[in-house]
Amino acid sequence: MRWLALTVTILALCVSAAPYPIYKIAAYSSAPFSAVVADTDNDGGNDIITLAKNGGDSTVYFLENQPTMGFGRIWVGYEVDPIGHDYALYAADLDSANYLDIVHSNGAGYLNGGSSDNWTSFTIDPENTIVVKGAADINADGDEDVIYEASNRGGWYENAGNGTNWTAHADTFGHVPITALDVDGDHDWDVFTYIDNFGAPDHFYIAENTDGSGGSWNE
Repeated sequence: MRWLALTVTILALCVSAAPYPIYKIAAYSSAPFSAVVADTDNDGGNDIITLAKNGGDSTVYFLENQPTMGFGRIWVGYEVDPIGHDYALYAADLDSANYLDIVHSNGAGYLNGGSSDNWTSFTIDPENTIVVKGAADINADGDEDVIYEASNRGGWYENAGNGTNWTAHADTFGHVPITALDVDGDHDWDVFTYIDNFGAPDHFYIAENTDGSGGSWNE
């Protein structure tokens, strides 16, 4: 009976104990709208970029994963910018500086200067008529471009390599882009798209980047 009681006690402790340690990262007044996990400062540990409210406007925060006592235990939060609206966030090295930058879905973002509090704002579309859907090197020139939606169609903005000069390739896709992916394994970025049939089942398409240049597509 003692062996049985001891076994039950051990099982109860195992069930009640968390299977992994839990660390508090940050506290905000609302649930984050969007978040990206990436090693933004190149120190070997994944950081978090999030859009959340902390008693005011929706704000982009950089939550730095400190290596003190091992990654994941100590986090330091930095406010990047209060943008006031809820947008999707993406991380990509837009200026080839070997640091991950931030772009959000209304066509703007922040270039990472290599430190936790060094961010420079930039705009892809000054008229705010696009919705960014992701970043990828569409034309295989080594620079991260962005795909976007505008008026139920899609296109992509070509990055000159510095993250501040962008060339629009409008109406590239006949349907709304969702994300970039290499669907056929040829190492060229294709684009997953869809069309809203207004109550009927949506139709999904692949826009194939046929020659890897971003100039010829087969949907």
